[in-house]
Amino acid sequence: MAFSICFLDEVVSMDRDMSELRLGLIVIGDFEERFEASLSYWAVEDYQKQWKQALERIIAGEPKSSLITSMHDPQNANFVTWWLLYRDGQQVHVQNQLLFMDQISGPYDLANPYVYIPDRETVDEDGNRISEWRTTIAEIEEFLKAL
Repeated sequence: MAFSICFLDEVVSMDRDMSELRLGLIVIGDFEERFEASLSYWAVEDYQKQWKQALERIIAGEPKSSLITSMHDPQNANFVTWWLLYRDGQQVHVQNQLLFMDQISGPYDLANPYVYIPDRETVDEDGNRISEWRTTIAEIEEFLKAL
């Protein structure tokens, strides 16, 4: 099993608002997925700082954390793209979700995005299984050591 999240050295593209996008990759065991991170609000370093903080939280024993993979100006954004982390002993369950801004009360708190993480669910409102991947605390620790 393995875990990592990083930006790729591939060419930066533009979204429909002409904001730069940077390609990234998340690896969870045998699963790999590329993502596009908007650079309209956060720089690459902002994402990397948030990822490190989020992973350190889950290692320190927090039951929930999140890796934000696309952040726009919260005052104008419709949603935030993130990977939710749910700790279960030495296992960590990972789900990819969108946080819709119209579903939170008050302004978005950039200093503490973790307050918006819902409790872990494995089945949606229609009874469908929610896609989820697993990694371990040890794999996350190994990734952080390599940074």
